[in-house]
Amino acid sequence: MILTHFTGRAALTIRLIGLALVSWTVLRANHHAPGGSGRGLVISVLFALCVVAWLTWMSWPVPDRGITPEVWVLAAAGGVLCGASPSSAASAFVFVAVVAAGVRAELSRAFIVVGVAVLALALSVLAYDGSALGLLAYSLGFAAATLAGANARQAAAKAEQAELLLAQTQRSHEEQLRAARLEESTRIAREIHDVLAHALAGLTIQLEATSALVD
Repeated sequence: MILTHFTGRAALTIRLIGLALVSWTVLRANHHAPGGSGRGLVISVLFALCVVAWLTWMSWPVPDRGITPEVWVLAAAGGVLCGASPSSAASAFVFVAVVAAGVRAELSRAFIVVGVAVLALALSVLAYDGSALGLLAYSLGFAAATLAGANARQAAAKAEQAELLLAQTQRSHEEQLRAARLEESTRIAREIHDVLAHALAGLTIQLEATSALVD
């Protein structure tokens, strides 16, 4: 949402920095870091999926694309990763997904993404004995982020409508000015025509009188 105020290159840089920071927390987690077996392997696979999905989302951030596959991957893989690596900032992957869903689609469809993320997180919490309170807090956070995305989309739509209305008002004002100028030109032309007609009529009378005197 905030990134819409930046240029394309600036927004791309900010997204790359965000990905780097989140990746650093996952790779440097005090407990349950990526590995080659067991829980570490699960974290490694999920982290790779999230990074690829993030890069895909970052490359085509157009709001009117709808809920694309990378959004679903971020919601599902990010939710499981958030429970598998609770000491990291893996929840950022899910927040990106739910905000993107709120911005790109209707609220009813966006909340399906939230449901997928919450379900994935719940399964991960059950599998790795996570905190039920944390699950509730994340669920409320995901829902709030989706609402914020939807509000941003509605605000952008209202701003666009206001711009269209302003443009229509300006065109209407220009048409009124053009009509007023045309009416004024017509009035001046009519007055000039009347003056010339009277002058010519007077001149004709004078010529006739002069001709009569000459005769």
